[in-house]
Amino acid sequence: MKRVSEWWNKIRGVFKTQSFYVILFVCIAAVAVTAVYVTTYNNNKLSQKPLSSANSLEGSLKGDEPKITVTDSQQTGQPRNDTDKTGEDKDKSPAAEDTPDGVKSSGDTETSSPKEPNSSSSIRPVMAQQKNGMQSKPTAWLKPVDGIPGNGFSMDKLVYSQTLEQWTTHSGMDIKSAFGDDVAAVADGTVKKVYTDGKLGVTVEMDMGNGVTARYSNLDSSLDVEEGQSVKAGDVIGRVGNTALFEISDGDHLHFEVLKDGKNVDPADYIKY
Repeated sequence: MKRVSEWWNKIRGVFKTQSFYVILFVCIAAVAVTAVYVTTYNNNKLSQKPLSSANSLEGSLKGDEPKITVTDSQQTGQPRNDTDKTGEDKDKSPAAEDTPDGVKSSGDTETSSPKEPNSSSSIRPVMAQQKNGMQSKPTAWLKPVDGIPGNGFSMDKLVYSQTLEQWTTHSGMDIKSAFGDDVAAVADGTVKKVYTDGKLGVTVEMDMGNGVTARYSNLDSSLDVEEGQSVKAGDVIGRVGNTALFEISDGDHLHFEVLKDGKNVDPADYIKY
């Protein structure tokens, strides 16, 4: 206790002798604290002022913008209800209201579902168009001889001839078969010519009607028909021979041609192998 009393007496002595300095120190400290407070306050105020101004400017701009209300149907993508359609009905022009029954507007055309095709359509199949655009061809011709196809019809492209050892055209269809096999009429017709051709050997030509001629060549000389004779489909007219000098190296076969109005056409359009 004595020591505390001594310290206290010393402090009181200092205040008595140096009171002027103590008061000066307190004043300086108070001024310093005030200065720091004022400076901090002003800095905060200055830093906040542009932000508040910007907020005020943004608020004023937002106030000038028209407000857009988004309905629940627009957010979800669902169609509007009948109340929304009422306003649209008021905006329709008289022309749209006066549209006669049975006549669709352009809007109806865009939203209408596609019609299913029916048998009464005006578009015909391709085969029907082809048949109506050209003269009908026989489609039930019989095979003139049993065998397999050899050299085919080629009038616009050269093929190599084993016999002639050169490139040439081929006016008919070769059907490979055995020597002496029966050759039959492909359809009903009349024997028009019987002769021996210098290139294709023994030949029989039949008039099939409608300007169509069937020509059988490389036949054996023993024939079963003569000129002017009427022949039914399947009747034997001769046999496979080897009289075609220009095709002698191609083996035993029937050389068969079809002519339409005197012009060679592809026999594959008439008979199928």
